[in-house]
Amino acid sequence: MNHHVGAKRRFAPGRQESNAMKPYTCKWFNEEKKIILFDIIAPWNWEDAFQAIQEQLELADSVDHGVHAIYHFHNVPTIPRGSGFTNLKRLASMQHPNDRLACFVGTHGLLQAIMNILSSVYGLRDVIQTYHFVETPEEAFKIIADYEREHPEDAAL
Repeated sequence: MNHHVGAKRRFAPGRQESNAMKPYTCKWFNEEKKIILFDIIAPWNWEDAFQAIQEQLELADSVDHGVHAIYHFHNVPTIPRGSGFTNLKRLASMQHPNDRLACFVGTHGLLQAIMNILSSVYGLRDVIQTYHFVETPEEAFKIIADYEREHPEDAAL
Protein backbone atom coordinates (compact mmCIF):
# COMPACT_ATOMS: atom_id res chain seq x y z
CA MET A 1 0.00 0.00 0.00
CA ASN A 2 1.26 3.44 -0.88
CA HIS A 3 0.78 5.95 1.96
CA HIS A 4 2.70 8.87 0.51
CA VAL A 5 0.57 11.19 -1.53
CA GLY A 6 1.69 14.42 -3.10
CA ALA A 7 4.72 16.44 -2.19
CA LYS A 8 6.87 15.68 0.81
CA ARG A 9 5.74 17.62 3.87
CA ARG A 10 8.05 19.39 6.30
CA PHE A 11 7.13 19.32 9.96
CA ALA A 12 7.91 22.16 12.32
CA PRO A 13 9.91 21.38 15.45
CA GLY A 14 7.87 20.46 18.50
CA ARG A 15 7.81 22.17 21.87
CA GLN A 16 11.02 23.12 23.57
CA GLU A 17 12.62 20.37 25.60
CA SER A 18 12.42 20.92 29.31
CA ASN A 19 15.00 19.81 31.82
CA ALA A 20 12.58 17.18 33.11
CA MET A 21 13.25 13.62 32.01
CA LYS A 22 10.88 12.41 29.31
CA PRO A 23 9.03 9.15 29.98
CA TYR A 24 10.22 7.81 26.61
CA THR A 25 13.16 7.77 24.25
CA CYS A 26 12.86 8.13 20.49
CA LYS A 27 15.76 7.25 18.20
CA TRP A 28 16.76 5.54 14.98
CA PHE A 29 17.27 1.86 15.59
CA ASN A 30 20.12 1.54 13.09
CA GLU A 31 22.26 3.43 10.59
CA GLU A 32 19.90 2.62 7.69
CA LYS A 33 17.30 4.85 9.39
CA LYS A 34 14.41 2.56 8.54
CA ILE A 35 13.11 1.88 12.05
CA ILE A 36 12.30 4.44 14.73
CA LEU A 37 12.41 2.89 18.18
CA PHE A 38 10.41 4.26 21.07
CA ASP A 39 11.07 2.97 24.56
CA ILE A 40 8.26 4.08 26.85
CA ILE A 41 9.78 3.61 30.29
CA ALA A 42 7.50 5.59 32.61
CA PRO A 43 3.83 6.56 32.68
CA TRP A 44 3.15 9.28 30.13
CA ASN A 45 0.49 11.90 29.50
CA TRP A 46 -1.15 13.05 26.27
CA GLU A 47 1.34 15.90 25.84
CA ASP A 48 4.18 13.35 25.98
CA ALA A 49 2.40 11.14 23.41
CA PHE A 50 1.90 14.04 20.99
CA GLN A 51 5.52 15.13 21.46
CA ALA A 52 6.69 11.57 20.71
CA ILE A 53 4.70 11.50 17.47
CA GLN A 54 6.08 14.93 16.53
CA GLU A 55 9.60 13.53 17.02
CA GLN A 56 8.68 10.56 14.84
CA LEU A 57 7.39 12.88 12.10
CA GLU A 58 10.61 14.89 12.19
CA LEU A 59 12.75 11.76 11.90
CA ALA A 60 10.61 10.40 9.06
CA ASP A 61 10.91 13.76 7.31
CA SER A 62 14.70 13.49 7.36
CA VAL A 63 14.82 10.49 4.97
CA ASP A 64 13.49 9.64 1.51
CA HIS A 65 12.36 6.06 2.14
CA GLY A 66 9.78 4.12 4.10
CA VAL A 67 10.06 4.19 7.88
CA HIS A 68 8.67 1.80 10.49
CA ALA A 69 8.06 2.55 14.17
CA ILE A 70 8.29 0.26 17.17
CA TYR A 71 6.66 1.45 20.39
CA HIS A 72 7.97 -0.68 23.25
CA PHE A 73 5.97 -0.23 26.45
CA HIS A 74 8.09 -1.35 29.42
CA ASN A 75 5.46 -2.38 32.00
CA VAL A 76 3.77 1.02 31.90
CA PRO A 77 0.20 2.02 31.01
CA THR A 78 -0.29 2.20 27.28
CA ILE A 79 -2.95 4.89 27.19
CA PRO A 80 -2.70 8.10 29.24
CA ARG A 81 -5.71 9.10 31.34
CA GLY A 82 -8.53 11.23 29.95
CA SER A 83 -10.07 11.79 26.50
CA GLY A 84 -8.75 8.50 25.11
CA PHE A 85 -10.80 8.22 21.93
CA THR A 86 -10.37 11.84 20.87
CA ASN A 87 -6.63 11.87 21.50
CA LEU A 88 -6.02 8.41 19.98
CA LYS A 89 -7.91 9.47 16.86
CA ARG A 90 -5.74 12.59 16.63
CA LEU A 91 -2.54 10.58 17.16
CA ALA A 92 -3.53 8.00 14.54
CA SER A 93 -4.22 10.82 12.07
CA MET A 94 -0.70 12.24 12.45
CA GLN A 95 0.86 10.41 9.52
CA HIS A 96 3.96 11.10 7.43
CA PRO A 97 4.17 10.02 3.78
CA ASN A 98 7.15 7.82 4.70
CA ASP A 99 5.25 5.95 7.45
CA ARG A 100 4.90 2.22 6.89
CA LEU A 101 4.32 -0.19 9.81
CA ALA A 102 3.82 0.63 13.47
CA CYS A 103 4.43 -2.18 15.96
CA PHE A 104 3.25 -1.89 19.54
CA VAL A 105 5.09 -4.11 22.03
CA GLY A 106 3.60 -4.92 25.42
CA THR A 107 0.17 -3.29 25.07
CA HIS A 108 -1.76 -6.31 26.41
CA GLY A 109 -4.65 -6.05 23.93
CA LEU A 110 -6.37 -2.92 25.28
CA LEU A 111 -4.85 -0.57 22.72
CA GLN A 112 -5.63 -2.99 19.89
CA ALA A 113 -9.29 -3.20 20.92
CA ILE A 114 -9.60 0.58 21.11
CA MET A 115 -7.84 1.06 17.76
CA ASN A 116 -10.24 -1.43 16.13
CA ILE A 117 -13.14 0.68 17.39
CA LEU A 118 -11.51 3.87 16.10
CA SER A 119 -10.99 2.20 12.75
CA SER A 120 -14.69 1.54 12.26
CA VAL A 121 -16.07 4.67 13.93
CA TYR A 122 -13.68 7.26 12.45
CA GLY A 123 -12.76 5.61 9.15
CA LEU A 124 -9.09 5.14 9.99
CA ARG A 125 -8.94 1.66 8.47
CA ASP A 126 -6.01 2.50 6.14
CA VAL A 127 -3.92 3.68 9.08
CA ILE A 128 -4.97 1.02 11.57
CA GLN A 129 -4.21 -1.84 9.17
CA THR A 130 -0.53 -0.86 9.35
CA TYR A 131 -0.57 -1.39 13.15
CA HIS A 132 0.69 -4.63 14.66
CA PHE A 133 0.35 -5.60 18.32
CA VAL A 134 2.98 -8.01 19.59
CA GLU A 135 4.43 -9.26 22.84
CA THR A 136 8.17 -8.96 22.12
CA PRO A 137 10.47 -6.66 20.15
CA GLU A 138 11.69 -9.72 18.24
CA GLU A 139 8.18 -10.24 16.87
CA ALA A 140 8.09 -6.61 15.74
CA PHE A 141 11.45 -6.92 13.97
CA LYS A 142 10.23 -10.08 12.21
CA ILE A 143 7.04 -8.37 10.99
CA ILE A 144 9.12 -5.48 9.65
CA ALA A 145 11.65 -7.80 7.99
CA ASP A 146 8.81 -9.71 6.31
CA TYR A 147 7.28 -6.44 5.09
CA GLU A 148 10.64 -5.26 3.72
CA ARG A 149 11.04 -8.54 1.82
CA GLU A 150 7.54 -8.26 0.36
CA HIS A 151 7.84 -4.54 -0.51
CA PRO A 152 11.31 -3.93 -2.01
CA GLU A 153 9.98 -0.79 -3.72
CA ASP A 154 10.00 0.91 -0.30
CA ALA A 155 13.80 0.59 -0.08
CA ALA A 156 14.30 3.91 -1.86
CA LEU A 157 11.39 6.20 -2.60
